[in-house]
This record gives sequence, C-alpha cells and structure tokens, in this order.
Amino acid sequence: MKPGVTLRDATEADLDFIMTTERLPGRPETVGTFSRQAHLGQMARDGTRYVLGDVNGGPAGFAVLRRDADDMGNLQLHRFAMRQAGIGHGALILDALIRQAFATSGIERLWLDVLPGNSVARRLYGKLGFREEGVMRGALGLPDGSRRDLLLMARLRRDPPAEPAQGAPWATPDAAG
Repeated sequence: MKPGVTLRDATEADLDFIMTTERLPGRPETVGTFSRQAHLGQMARDGTRYVLGDVNGGPAGFAVLRRDADDMGNLQLHRFAMRQAGIGHGALILDALIRQAFATSGIERLWLDVLPGNSVARRLYGKLGFREEGVMRGALGLPDGSRRDLLLMARLRRDPPAEPAQGAPWATPDAAG
C-alpha cells in the first residue's frame, strides 16, 4: 500500500507531538527545541505557519514555515522533523510541502539552512531539488556561546520539478495556505 500524505495546519493541541519529535535522540542538535511557550509565540507570529504531515491518517512529522515580510516571495523552511527517520515519509511530506508552497501565490523561492555535517538532511533536500547556495559562517549560536556554520539551500519556482517522492499521493486541504 502506498502511503497517503495530508498536510494540515498544526494547533496548540499538536504541540505534544511536535515537542516530543524535536526531542528525539539527535534532534536537539540538528533541529533545535523550543519550550511550549516559545512554540506558542512562534505560532502566533505573522507569516509563520506550523504544518503537520499526516501519513495514512496519523502525524508523521512537522514543519515550520516562515514567509519573509519583505514581499519578495521568499519562504523559509525553518524546521522540519520526522517522528521516524529512514522510512521515506520525510520525502513524501517535504514533496507535498514544496508543491503546496509553489501553489501559493507570490512564493518564488523556498529556502532553508542545514548543518553542513547533516548528510541525511542534505541528501533529502538535494533529492527534492534544493541546491546548495553557500555557507553562512558562524550563523548558528549555541547555548554554550559557541557558533556553528550553516549551509544555505534553496529551490526556485522556476527550477525543474524534482521527481515526485515515491508513492506520493498527497492531499492538501488548505492548499491556498
């Protein structure tokens, strides 16, 4: 059976899933974590959208999208994390997010940053058409005061579409998003 993917706006009721997912082993270092209050503050910000990716009717992952306020058509994939890695659901959900983003009026560029050493994420993003654009030196500040580089990646609306993720029947009930 091919998995079906649905994207939906996350609500406060979904924060337990989001916070558990971002705290799985290895995730705090690659995705980061927020407190419940910080998530609620982010959810309330103009231009920020929390999205849950449901696979076969249950939550499989989440994304946080931020639209730049300058009206230049840029949308940031600020966070992206899956409950279970390595089974292909991340590719399905990200493929649906990309398609939904570019179906939204005015979005011309979808960008993200990733730790250069996160080869699993870099491979996934590359497979779905993101291109490496450069290194943002010392862009990530850590709680201990140290700094880390981030790799900037982006996809443009005009880029050739990536092959749909395998088995990617997806629905986006709020595609106008």
